[in-house]
Amino acid sequence: MGTRGGVGASTVAMNLAWLSANDYKRDTMLVDLDLQGGTIALALDVEPSHGLREVLDNPARIDSLFLTSVATKFADRLHVLAAEEAVDDEVHYNTSAVSLLLDELKKAATSVIVDLPRNAPGARAVVLAAATEIIIVTDLTLAGLRDGIRLHTMVQQVAPSARVLFVANRDGGREGTVSKAEFEKALGRPIDFILPEDAKANQAAANAGKPVAAAAAGSKVTGALKQIAKRIAAVEGSKSAQQKKSFWSLSRK
Repeated sequence: MGTRGGVGASTVAMNLAWLSANDYKRDTMLVDLDLQGGTIALALDVEPSHGLREVLDNPARIDSLFLTSVATKFADRLHVLAAEEAVDDEVHYNTSAVSLLLDELKKAATSVIVDLPRNAPGARAVVLAAATEIIIVTDLTLAGLRDGIRLHTMVQQVAPSARVLFVANRDGGREGTVSKAEFEKALGRPIDFILPEDAKANQAAANAGKPVAAAAAGSKVTGALKQIAKRIAAVEGSKSAQQKKSFWSLSRK
């Protein structure tokens, strides 16, 4: 999740999902829970589905077969679950449905990566409580620092057993930046990774409708993203040694 809009949380989520599926050969589900303003379907040039809204409105319909009908296959081992609801709709997140959805996704995929909106506190709490890894993406600005502190405090309360990683994104170079040392001092913990500015790689990804890691594999930003994926994979290494056969792999057969 991002400390605020535009810091690159969706970019990190879709690239980690791609690396999980492509480099680590894990059956991966990428979920964009921002039903109205989410950008993952747009960035990856996949057709958004009304199925995610249906799932969250009708938890009784949540099962593996229904998920295969509403998820979009983006690449081998990578499926995307995203929506694009009308901006004038009243979207309500049924927290029980979010919990059931996560349970079903964990049965179907080895890795589940959720791009988490900031405007759905009930759903956010359910997802965070279920997470093993929480990545907070920020820019090095005063606003990013303020909201980074607030999010970190909230995460410690609702998900005390999850591992938290802070990623600072330098792309965009907003004015009023705070130095890394000052940011870490005020935050009370280190920044784990920094994504370098790489306008060329980001533009190549946008033009191709692919994650940066796929469209610009040799770029500096891809190198940084691979380090994040490697850190997560190291924690999950014992699980990947005995990967389960998911519904996705069975359906491919």
